Amino acid sequence: MSNEFPPKEGWGFLRQTRKLHYFEPSGESLCGHWFMLFDNLVEARDDAPSNCAACRRRLKARQEAAK
Repeated sequence: MSNEFPPKEGWGFLRQTRKLHYFEPSGESLCGHWFMLFDNLVEARDDAPSNCAACRRRLKARQEAAK
């Protein structure tokens, strides 16, 4: 785990949350409820049931728009 800012993009887990959230390089989660200062990203599938549903929907929409 590195302490670079901004963190890389991906799924991350914060202690105060029950779900994984997808964080952008800016540190903000796609659902807009969380902000991460450090790189606490984990390996997770985009369709895992432990992921935030709002983050998962926004990530899917972003990936489809990039096609």
